[in-house]
Amino acid sequence: MAELSTIIRQLQKGKNVESGLALFSSSMMNTANRLSFVRLAMNFCTLYEVAVEMQKEGIDVASAAGGSLELLCRLVETACRDGICGEAQEQAVVLADNLRESLMKQVRGLNYYYDCFAVEEYVLNRVEYRFRAPGAPYSEDLLRQEIMQYITSDQDRIIMRDKISSVIGQLPLRMTKQRFLQIVQDGLSVYTGSEQRTVSDLIYMIRTSALLEEPENALQSDPELAGIYAKLKDIDSSSLDRESYEAAGKELEKGTNRLNNLQDLAVLEQGLVNDLYVIFLSSPYAMYDVEERSCVHRLLEQILALFRTGTWREVPEDYYDGFLPLEGVQERLYESFSQCDAVLEELSESYKKLIPGLMLDKIFCSLSRISKLLSDNLFIDLEENGRKDKADEAYVMQAGGKLRTELEAHLKKMSKLRARAVMSKVLEQLPPFLNTYSELEEYVSGSLASCTDEAERYGCMEILHQMMIE
Repeated sequence: MAELSTIIRQLQKGKNVESGLALFSSSMMNTANRLSFVRLAMNFCTLYEVAVEMQKEGIDVASAAGGSLELLCRLVETACRDGICGEAQEQAVVLADNLRESLMKQVRGLNYYYDCFAVEEYVLNRVEYRFRAPGAPYSEDLLRQEIMQYITSDQDRIIMRDKISSVIGQLPLRMTKQRFLQIVQDGLSVYTGSEQRTVSDLIYMIRTSALLEEPENALQSDPELAGIYAKLKDIDSSSLDRESYEAAGKELEKGTNRLNNLQDLAVLEQGLVNDLYVIFLSSPYAMYDVEERSCVHRLLEQILALFRTGTWREVPEDYYDGFLPLEGVQERLYESFSQCDAVLEELSESYKKLIPGLMLDKIFCSLSRISKLLSDNLFIDLEENGRKDKADEAYVMQAGGKLRTELEAHLKKMSKLRARAVMSKVLEQLPPFLNTYSELEEYVSGSLASCTDEAERYGCMEILHQMMIE
């Protein structure tokens, strides 16, 4: 670690550049390769354990995963072969990239149903107390005071903003569509002068919350979820009776449980594919500890054997003893990788003219991709071109105007309660539109007082109360 720190300092000062770049890139490649192998062993076991639990819950994992588990196992087998290079290495990279893209499409489909179910949950929560007796009555004044105390109890501005958004999302919504659309436009205007990508990301979040981003593969991502949502979205909340309400609640619970399982599975698969991708990119350049690699291979091969049986047996207890030699290794490797990652972009930019002459351009290109693959964002776009064009007022107004037109047309097609659900979910994504304590207090009081539907008002108050005590 000390030697690496010295190399980095010298490169930042322009000393021993040629040898320093070679040593730096070699060290980062080695570390990334070892780190991904260790993570792969640990998380591959976790994936199998999650799959076993899903099978116990009656979910056909192989079918639900849509073939991705089989492809993942093949890539793990490839990673366990020593000396991946040449055409085999290039093919492995392509396969990992294809599987990664396939999983991202699958997750977009699952996220769509997450937003769909959030809207249906909002609707059912607002009619719940038509069919069950409310508990002790809430005092609107007391609840308002509790809400204000809840929001201001933390001085961290980001946490306060998140709390305000959560409260606004659960309060009874009594707002004209035109007022809502103006708030959306104003919320986007806050980002004038930021990067265009930031504005685009916010618009995407708004569109997904509003159910405007239905992926092409939504139906194929999971037909069972599609069937459940088809039943829920056709329910007329104004004419619900107790029986149909309870049936809808059971369908929503069933769909939510399945969705949570599938999302957990997909996230684990994505992390594993990212590590496999790193392994294939780094293998031609990496050196490794023979004992450590043998330990990792044994662990991977044992889980592969369990996957291959198809019987979904529990992992043997003595299997976990195999992780003892790896204790603390991941943490040390991550620290070393992070040290390199922190300066990779700086060094790549500083020596961009020299790197090709040293025949290190392909290695630094791979390191840039590895940096993204090992970032906290499992679903990061690997092809991001890095442009940072500014979003001027004209750009924001044009983007906001287009979004406003889409939202207005979309809301007209919805029932009143579903439109309110969508509007509430969108407001949660925006910067708070209430700028002072008094404005917020007035909005809370007005929302509760203007809701004449007793069932909805009590339901909202109950949700807010539970949210504040959790």
